[in-house]
Amino acid sequence: MGVLAIIPAYNEENTIKETVETTLKYCDVVVVDDCSSDNTYKIIKSLPIHTIRNKDNLGYELTLVQGLKHAIEKNYDYAITLDGDGQLSPSYIPKFINALKEGNKLVVGNRNSKTRWSEYLISIIGSIIWNISDPFCGLKGYDLKLIKKLPLYTRPSIGTEIAIKIAKSKQPVKNVSIEVLKRNGDSRIGKNDLTTNFYFLKCFLRNIFIKNLPVQ
Repeated sequence: MGVLAIIPAYNEENTIKETVETTLKYCDVVVVDDCSSDNTYKIIKSLPIHTIRNKDNLGYELTLVQGLKHAIEKNYDYAITLDGDGQLSPSYIPKFINALKEGNKLVVGNRNSKTRWSEYLISIIGSIIWNISDPFCGLKGYDLKLIKKLPLYTRPSIGTEIAIKIAKSKQPVKNVSIEVLKRNGDSRIGKNDLTTNFYFLKCFLRNIFIKNLPVQ
């Protein structure tokens, strides 16, 4: 059963090489470079992995979509999404793979520490409603048989949208506790300010009204 780790990356020259090399111990890797202005693309091109480079800076969500499309096109069974900043250790990947092979259609990392107060609130609500303890965690595992049935939206928070669609459709979901490591530099998404927290809440609340997956 083929497993592909999808790593979106934007200006991660300080961490991407170690992240990729560790991930390769467990599965295949594709890095989707979001038109980085530093040496990120040069570094990943030197590694024994598949690389995709966006012609323009598309943002995290659309970059993630490129990786998911690639995984489907190459007929992988499972996909693991992982950030390139080194905060979420690839050492958790075997737990995610085992959980998927056990029949779970979605595996979600539950971070021990979150950057924004909105994420703590969303975690509480997501856990109660859908058994997803950390919807915005970048470390997720997907059964691609389900993802193939989905239109891959280009709206904000595609990873969270897919996860909630799967959970709302009563598919098996598993949460895996993970430890967040110290980040090298500032977040690419935003700080713990009102604007960023509002963005996270808006993305989450929109997902309450999305339709279920057309699968049972």
